[in-house]
Amino acid sequence: MKQLILLLLIFSISSTTYAQELVRTSDVPLSISRRFEQKNRSATKVKWYRNPNKSYIAEFVDNGNQTSVTINQEGKVVKKIVAIKLKELNNKISTDLRKNHKDLDAISATLIEEGRKNKYYSIVLHKDQGRKKEPLVYEIQYDLQGKFITMYEPEIEDDTEEYKSDDYANELDEDLEDLEEIEYNVDIKKSGLPGPAGAYLKKRFDLDYHYPTIRLNKNMRYGPHYFVEARKIGEGVTHQFWFDTDGKLLREKDVID
Repeated sequence: MKQLILLLLIFSISSTTYAQELVRTSDVPLSISRRFEQKNRSATKVKWYRNPNKSYIAEFVDNGNQTSVTINQEGKVVKKIVAIKLKELNNKISTDLRKNHKDLDAISATLIEEGRKNKYYSIVLHKDQGRKKEPLVYEIQYDLQGKFITMYEPEIEDDTEEYKSDDYANELDEDLEDLEEIEYNVDIKKSGLPGPAGAYLKKRFDLDYHYPTIRLNKNMRYGPHYFVEARKIGEGVTHQFWFDTDGKLLREKDVID
């Protein structure tokens, strides 16, 4: 199967996600920041990231929609991503998802613009594998008229290559230690999480759960990433999650009180 190209949603859009650097607005070249302000006068909650190739990414809210633009050194917008609600997809797309992909759950949708002519919808879908396994993640693309373009499927690992349970547990502990070593952290609201992360939590937990901790962290191994804790009164368990800046689940752990 084709290797899944994960949806580059809202945070850290290039393939070098973990090499990106969160920067102050004052550190962005004026030619880029002024160009952005001219084109996005209604933007709020703006955050800037610098790519290794010296392009910049602005992530912001525009008319209630999470939006991201990548701007090159010449001040040209080379990519724009706008999160949209699933119910706002046109009927042709909704019908195709319902009829031809009914075994998959639609999680999020974005409108992606690359240049002036290449515009398309990208839908992230999950296939449940049970509580002990992460869901399989698919991406399906449609043009603006709702015509199917392509579908990227996850590469499913051969069961014969699975780790022995003890080895896997040791590796998981090491990864968690790496995730828990942070250079900085910033408290954010749940609405500030990238779409796939928010959708994943919404699917896992009902309204009785609250989120005492939601942070944007950074460390050497994983770069910027999100840490979330979910609790339910009387349950006696704190559910911990780590997401990358695209909203993909990195790790999860349950802590018993």
